Amino acid sequence: MGMDELSNRFASARRRIALLGSLARFTWVVNGLVGAGALACHRYELASYAGYIFTVSLFLAAYARRAARHLDNLQEVLTSHAPPRSLVAVDTVS
Repeated sequence: MGMDELSNRFASARRRIALLGSLARFTWVVNGLVGAGALACHRYELASYAGYIFTVSLFLAAYARRAARHLDNLQEVLTSHAPPRSLVAVDTVS
């Protein structure tokens, strides 16, 4: 696998993760507004559904952010010629 193909795969993965994060944030905002409106109108069943989806979308947004961070770390490791930081022995004895 060449560097161009690897770069294309990382770019594609980054776009998918960004789309996932954008959809999660959109869902987060919409369900926050729906939940607040439902509470104002005393529609507690609708507010509970909106609250559940709101919570799930928060977790999904956090997952997308973490996935993007891991993808960046993986790209850094694969494109550099140095070993990953976790595999480099640190000499603390002088």
